[in-house]
Amino acid sequence: MFFLTPLIATTIALSDVQIQDVVPETTIAVVSTSDVGKVITHLQDSGVCDTIFEIASSIKEQIGSESCSVGSTECTEILGQLGIDKETWTPPTGDAGFALYPVVDYEVGSVGIGFLGMIELDDPMYDAMFSTKFEEFAGNAGLEYETVSLSGRDVWVIEYALPAAAPMPNLNIDPNAFSRIYLVFSDGYLFLGSEPDAIASAFSAIDGEPENGTLASNADYLSLLDTCGTDGDIFAAVLLTNLADTIMQIDSSGMAMMFLPTLKTAIGDIDGIAESVTISPSSDVFIEATYTALMNDGRTGLMGLIGANTTSEPIPSFVAPDALSYSQGQIDLSKFTSLIKETLMSNPMLGIQMAGHMDQMEAGFNLFFNPLGSTYHTFSTGQLPLTDDSIGYLFAIECKDEEAFGNTLGSTLPMMGATPTDFLGNQLFTIDFSSAMPMPLPYPLEMSLAVSGGYAFIGSTNAVENALRSTANPKENKVSFSSNAALSMLSNEDVSSWGYSDLKKSIELQTAVSDAMTKQMFDEVEAFDPEMAAEMRPEFFKNSELQTKISDAFASLLGPMAWNMTADDTGLTAHVVMLKPESD
Repeated sequence: MFFLTPLIATTIALSDVQIQDVVPETTIAVVSTSDVGKVITHLQDSGVCDTIFEIASSIKEQIGSESCSVGSTECTEILGQLGIDKETWTPPTGDAGFALYPVVDYEVGSVGIGFLGMIELDDPMYDAMFSTKFEEFAGNAGLEYETVSLSGRDVWVIEYALPAAAPMPNLNIDPNAFSRIYLVFSDGYLFLGSEPDAIASAFSAIDGEPENGTLASNADYLSLLDTCGTDGDIFAAVLLTNLADTIMQIDSSGMAMMFLPTLKTAIGDIDGIAESVTISPSSDVFIEATYTALMNDGRTGLMGLIGANTTSEPIPSFVAPDALSYSQGQIDLSKFTSLIKETLMSNPMLGIQMAGHMDQMEAGFNLFFNPLGSTYHTFSTGQLPLTDDSIGYLFAIECKDEEAFGNTLGSTLPMMGATPTDFLGNQLFTIDFSSAMPMPLPYPLEMSLAVSGGYAFIGSTNAVENALRSTANPKENKVSFSSNAALSMLSNEDVSSWGYSDLKKSIELQTAVSDAMTKQMFDEVEAFDPEMAAEMRPEFFKNSELQTKISDAFASLLGPMAWNMTADDTGLTAHVVMLKPESD
């Protein structure tokens, strides 16, 4: 009988099994935790669970209870049918993981994507549930299945018809890869997968005979794990080399062989990316995380433009004291022109078309980039209520030859539609993008460029003008910057870049902009067709109200955030700290 073996096998399990010990070394993506209960507890302590329930309640209220019938009462009934008391239940404390990996069907010559999820359930309660209650629950739910034997264990095979979909041309992929689900509880583990090989591999590991060639032996995975550390609540990784190999196998048209080298040249040869996240590690911290990008063959492409680690500079006076976000760092623009040439030439079609224009293109880029340095500063601002100057952003980069850069702006930007004006003795070039928008925005959509005080500026017109005022009167512009509590928890020395932000205020500002755009749109529709506006308004504002509730719920979790990033020959590593919301 299905699930009969757990009662005996759990007591004789030989090995502690994790997701990386089971799935193949060709795995594309993996998410894992060493303690599910710890993750759940931290989510509860941080308020994430309450926020999710609040969002779910808002969605249920919006779409109606008939369309969304699963609530607290229904969950209690389901748990009761499985023999679990909701009031006394405690989360499992074992390992859990989920992975995606390629599956080759040699008989039909196709490649599919397989998945495997697993969770350790070592409480005897789950033995009783799966051996006596689950089959009854499945029967009441009308679930149809058959049983197969894998490594002496009974495994459920659940087949279902996937919705008909249009065939995907030039993709050598099995469209029915997920039409069969394998489900089994054995040896204290619950496994859910799309094909039997990974589950059989898990049984071998449990029996003390682990297979070779699993993810645990993948050098890129081990490097990512080593960089991110094993102390976080959740670890997640994407093995980009494996992903690229899978795409090449799936694509029967050969197009992947054309665009993947170009993409690799442009962005950089990234072998994998990963993150390790700790939720609510202390009473005042919401999230502490480490992110990394692994580049075994050295940093190339856009990733190679990121400058080396250096000592932090003071925040310049032209940065707004109440900036919502700010960052500074190093970027090596001397490599940019050669990167563009390499990217174009890596694609045979583009290389042939652009071969005769390379010298002219290189000369044009050099006019802009040769006068510039490597240190940059960027920030954004925003205030409520919305006015013409409520929103601003600025990117400033060191300029070593202001005269040469100014001459380049003067000779090129007017031909691109920019309007030159004099501002405090500096030339200000402004481009208005409002006419290109399908509908008007509640704030000016102008971008300006200028050079002054050893920096080249590009950003919203109001921010660039304020920067020019600051550089014109440096002695009179003594600025006291707003403090960010998260900054004190991270070093900004010997880093490639660092910064801070206030995501809560940014979300509030975006919501206000969206509301203003909606009002402006309906004012125009009403002036054109009052009846159509009256018909559209109730449903539109109902959906808008739901989006606002969801945004507010997420914003309630967010506090001050700071980050830094270091660079070396093997890639990039970033550290992020977000505090819990400050009490009003």
